[in-house]
Amino acid sequence: MAPVIVIPAFQPGAPLIATATGLRARLAAPLVVVDDGSGPGFVDVFRAVSTLPGVTVLAHTTNRGKGRALRTAMQHVLAVHPAAIGVVTADADGQHAVEDIAAVAGVLCARPDTLVLGSRRFGPGVPVSNRLGNTCARWALRLITGRSVSDAQTGLRAIPRGLLPALVRLRGARYDFEMEVLLWACARRVEIDEQPIRTIYAGAPSHFDPVLDSARIVRATVRFAVTSALGARRAVITS
Repeated sequence: MAPVIVIPAFQPGAPLIATATGLRARLAAPLVVVDDGSGPGFVDVFRAVSTLPGVTVLAHTTNRGKGRALRTAMQHVLAVHPAAIGVVTADADGQHAVEDIAAVAGVLCARPDTLVLGSRRFGPGVPVSNRLGNTCARWALRLITGRSVSDAQTGLRAIPRGLLPALVRLRGARYDFEMEVLLWACARRVEIDEQPIRTIYAGAPSHFDPVLDSARIVRATVRFAVTSALGARRAVITS
């Protein structure tokens, strides 16, 4: 059994083609790419990817966000790939090396109930905004759930199949979805492992908006904290 590789993509360039080609050469796992409303100017990119063996391209007619694209792919995997042990999510901008995607997939194959994070090293070459955002996310995760990870914002993750039915019901539609996944998993004591990966920032530009997407992540975190507190209070009252 193998996982399905999932890549959400909005207005991608050559790095998506290179990543998809490399994955098909290295892994037997199916690949699902989600065109998140990229528009007619990117038809050739998705056509090139769709011609690769074992690749399925799903499409949103409008841009609905990275989280919604991931949920679309997860729903597809649940419906179409009954033997898949889970999904491995990767980014379309070239930030994840094929070798690292394969390594994260390998950990899931060996431990199919474990949520695996491809964790970057935040050295001097990492943009300040990325380091600051990850630091805030890590501290928020620890404060709310009591659990720690070194890279709370990585897009390279291996997610066990058993988690997918719950994750597709989460509310996050954009980058906040990935934080919601971590909060949900940590609160439920899901086993989490971290696989060190390279830190690459030489691919296509990111669509992460430091202001809007950070605000969405904060909102999702606060919403989770409030919901958890209310749930705990109800449990005390009814006990």
